[in-house]
Amino acid sequence: MKKTLIFSRKSILRIQKRQCLVVFLAFLLFSAAGIHAVSAASRYVQDADGQFGSDEEEHLEQECEAFREAHGFDIYILTVNSEEAGGSTEQDSRDYVEAFTDEHAPSGAVALLINMDIRYYYIDVTGDTPLAIYTDSRQQDLGDEVRSYLSSSDTDGAAEAFLSEAGAVASYAENHGDSESGEDGQHTVGIFVIPAVIAAIVSLIILGVMAGMHHQKKEARDASAYVTKNSVSFPVRQDVFISQYETRVPVAQDRNSSGGPHISTHTSSGGGTHSGSGGHF
Repeated sequence: MKKTLIFSRKSILRIQKRQCLVVFLAFLLFSAAGIHAVSAASRYVQDADGQFGSDEEEHLEQECEAFREAHGFDIYILTVNSEEAGGSTEQDSRDYVEAFTDEHAPSGAVALLINMDIRYYYIDVTGDTPLAIYTDSRQQDLGDEVRSYLSSSDTDGAAEAFLSEAGAVASYAENHGDSESGEDGQHTVGIFVIPAVIAAIVSLIILGVMAGMHHQKKEARDASAYVTKNSVSFPVRQDVFISQYETRVPVAQDRNSSGGPHISTHTSSGGGTHSGSGGHF
């Protein structure tokens, strides 16, 4: 009877160990699933249309992560079909990528969407820092680079070119003060305000000097001082001086010109501030 009792306790211990092992394995399984879900939700390459091979997708993902580390904001590459985009119009594709960046990158991002069904691409820009960097003209340059590959259905080349060009533009802008600095997203106002103040002061000084040089002249009506004795006699002895004034005012610059740092923005359906450009290929 005593032997049977000892055996029962051992059996109970084995059962308890097995139960603990099952619980532990279940914990690991659900933890891995949770980590995978978070990882999938934060991926920079969303290939819903299956345009990239697994190796290329992994390479692009690494490049996007490197971009994030270098410049402090996200970059995304999305491929969709019309069903995934919710429609076959250009606006459907634009709404899709804007909703995506509103959800996944509220602090800012630049994203490339490719819809092969309607052969359309769109570059979306949102957030203070990306909007300061990717002006209308720079977006156009990015689009030209991407379209040159997409026209031959080379999505791999288009994605690579987009990442390369976007990184080069961001680096140039950061080095020349065209973007925001600091994690708090404050604009580098001094870069633009200080030269403008200096230019205004110099302009006022120049205008003051010019105004002093062009003061009103007193009209001289007695020409006798200019006539030499026994010289030619003029029937009318009067000199008439005509004063001419030139007023110069600064011409306002057209910020909509292609050469200026203009950025066109709009509000997405989700309430975010966006800019962007796209076209067919």
